Amino acid sequence: MKKNLLILVTCLFFGSCIKETIEPIGTWGNASFDVVPNKETISIGDSLKLTFEISDSISLENVQTKLLSIKSASANLFIEYVDSTKHLSSVFCSPRELTTYFYKGNIDSSTLTINLEKINEKFVAVLYIIPKQKGVYFLTAFSRDLLATTNKGNIKAEINWDVSNPNKNQHLILQNVAKKDLAYYTSMLQEKNNDKLALYAFKVN
Repeated sequence: MKKNLLILVTCLFFGSCIKETIEPIGTWGNASFDVVPNKETISIGDSLKLTFEISDSISLENVQTKLLSIKSASANLFIEYVDSTKHLSSVFCSPRELTTYFYKGNIDSSTLTINLEKINEKFVAVLYIIPKQKGVYFLTAFSRDLLATTNKGNIKAEINWDVSNPNKNQHLILQNVAKKDLAYYTSMLQEKNNDKLALYAFKVN
């Protein structure tokens, strides 16, 4: 009773009231994962710029709706490397294989969750990776939930990241893993693509 009275007073005082419940709205579009330069092969010491970007408006009930605030907007990024045994192994935070640093946004290293920050009309995270070992690297950006507030209430949407580069170089994985595991990695790539994960591979000479 006291809680309901407090909500009523708050709504009367401010002239409007944001719903308390979080309503799922499906998949969030316009979420891009960009890799620059878009080259199949780079050299040791070259840097790759990775950009995660989403718009701050969404189509809600067929009406373009501005987000008043973002509670969280994030992505999971896995960076893997075809090691000496010709298997993929995680190297995101491994200083032996590559250097990683952020220009915008930040990361929770315990969960490999990248948190975006608002820049003008978009939410962005920018990081650079500098490979230090020759070989094939594989990037996977996983969907994460977006929690936000609009004038129609709190919303929750799954972020569906899409690699904006037309050439994702996934063939490099199949060309460099062990032949006995080729069927496994072929199936893995197909499953990840079916799940609409953002995939990108490159080779370091």
